[in-house]
Amino acid sequence: MFVLDTNTLIYYFKGMGRVAERLLAHSPQEISIPAVVVYDLEVGIAKSTHHHPKTVVGVTIVGTEVETAGRARCRH
Repeated sequence: MFVLDTNTLIYYFKGMGRVAERLLAHSPQEISIPAVVVYDLEVGIAKSTHHHPKTVVGVTIVGTEVETAGRARCRH
């Protein structure tokens, strides 16, 4: 099981290092993204002046599932 942090996902999106290669070598079931990391990325995307897809990062890009309850708790 791999639990990803915010910086690792930023490196993935920016194509830095071999992060994408390493992540894609594993099945989605082996990768976990904590709700607080998803929230951190969503806030960063919302504040960004760049054009980013407004999607849930964990589900769309990495293929993992994000628990709704966990995401809701992070927003409070």
